[in-house]
Amino acid sequence: MSRIVFVYLFLLGVISSSCQDFLTARDKSSILEDDLFTNQEGVEEALYGLYVTLAGGTMYGKTFPQIIDLLGQYYCIGKRGEEETEVSGVYDRVIMHDHSDERAVVRYKDIWATSYKFVSDVNKLLERLDAWDGTKLKHEKMYYGEALGLRAYVLFDLLRMFGSVSEENRGIPYVTRYGMYVTPFSTTGECYEKIIADLKLAEQLLVEDKQLLVYPRLPENMYDLFASERVSHFNLYAVKATLARVYWTRGRVGDLDSAGMYAQEVIESGIFPLPSDGSTINATHFVRAVGGTVDVDEAIFGLYVSQMYNLWSNELLLEKGGWLPADVDMYKRKDDRFDYRNEWIGVPNMYNMSLADKVSIYGDRYLKVLDRVEINPSDKDLAGIGFSGVNMIRVPEMYLILTESLLESSLEEAKNFFNTYYVSRGLGNYDGELTIELLDEEFKKEFALEGQYWFRLKKRQPATLELISQIGGALTMSEEKWNLFIPDEEFEYRDESTY
Repeated sequence: MSRIVFVYLFLLGVISSSCQDFLTARDKSSILEDDLFTNQEGVEEALYGLYVTLAGGTMYGKTFPQIIDLLGQYYCIGKRGEEETEVSGVYDRVIMHDHSDERAVVRYKDIWATSYKFVSDVNKLLERLDAWDGTKLKHEKMYYGEALGLRAYVLFDLLRMFGSVSEENRGIPYVTRYGMYVTPFSTTGECYEKIIADLKLAEQLLVEDKQLLVYPRLPENMYDLFASERVSHFNLYAVKATLARVYWTRGRVGDLDSAGMYAQEVIESGIFPLPSDGSTINATHFVRAVGGTVDVDEAIFGLYVSQMYNLWSNELLLEKGGWLPADVDMYKRKDDRFDYRNEWIGVPNMYNMSLADKVSIYGDRYLKVLDRVEINPSDKDLAGIGFSGVNMIRVPEMYLILTESLLESSLEEAKNFFNTYYVSRGLGNYDGELTIELLDEEFKKEFALEGQYWFRLKKRQPATLELISQIGGALTMSEEKWNLFIPDEEFEYRDESTY
């Protein structure tokens, strides 16, 4: 049994006898009840509970990446064929950035409330560690570093969703205490300072990962499970990669250099390798590496999710419609090179169905995050390589950030790093001009269904946004359209001066 499965099954077994019982208990915050904080096992159990929450369908297991990719114009929503006339319902409002629509507001409220409940749980764990007076904890620094890093990671995503790009404008409440406190809003600039401070402290606390996280990966240590399979934890390199994201996004003078520095540290660690040999790594590898699994090589940080197929297939594999690719030719090229990622979009090989029916009913679909064996048991050669779950940070992002950071200072170096990435996707060396637009386009291709591309758009702040062809036209953007709607309830007990 893999260590990931063992740990989560252990966690579920300790708290309840069934998954449903566990989830019910989790909603009542029992995962952070006082009796957990009596020994090392209880502390680790509480920390694993945080990862369970993150991986849930209301957070990174489904909702977060889907909402962000709707905003990023990845999906057509509706029926396929002659019956299709227009997109309708709540999701067209999200696609069109109509954040004040009542149905969209409900989605954003769920994201806001779930995220701050998670932050509250993290803060309780941190406060318990601060006050710890029991037996010395073997990995005390790592517990603290992971929790601190996870808080910064989630609050950074909330800032990217709900806060302004302008540093002097309103950001989000940066909540650092557990309990019934009303935390004032910080400006976006203040939020960045706090996020970076938390991540840099986490970086100091997680130095043990330099020995624990290597490539090839170390075997499981059944006597110290917490120190095993560190990719499933918010590890040292996840901290560095998140710092690269944060500096790239903030964009002050010198920040791009800092982003490049952290991205290069992750790359040059050598423990998150890209495929390099086109004769042995092919399109099948790309199907297996991310098909409902955390990429065994490229993932810097991933979450164990046992029900990835169930979470995603309900939208992606609806008959005569669903969440369809807005651009089915995203990966197709006019030259003789084959982009391995082309297999992330295709006609699903549905069990016991003729080819004609597959094409007629389904047509091209996003298949990237689906285990192909669960679609059709006969496709055993397409079984996932890694553990079931969602990729939170993958190393290709570091190559794109590093390339951008070197465009002006060292174009030759930039080309070398970009070509390492480009070759790994089956495309050979890039012989054109390296531009920001090219990097953005590659980012869009690489991170479909991973909920990252819209954040890149928001940072760029284009005056208009091309809408999916199903809707048509270009949307004139504004501050209100770039920032998701903060729930009205957040302002009920605040003086206006606090926001």
